[in-house]
Amino acid sequence: MDVSSTNLEGKRIEELRLKEKYNVYIVALLKGEEFVLGPSKNEIICKDCKLIAFGEEEGLSRFRNDFLQAK
Repeated sequence: MDVSSTNLEGKRIEELRLKEKYNVYIVALLKGEEFVLGPSKNEIICKDCKLIAFGEEEGLSRFRNDFLQAK
């Protein structure tokens, strides 16, 4: 998932409460050329990040609707 122009930019992973709200987990971040596997809950999502998320289809769909629309 590309983060640019979404509501995720500048947020810490923990504050998104993805597990509690959506049963979704961010398993990796791609920050430019850096690949972060199992990012910390304190990792801040930058505008150039790409997320690799894992979860059930329903939760991922709700997550997309809530966060991935343009600002």
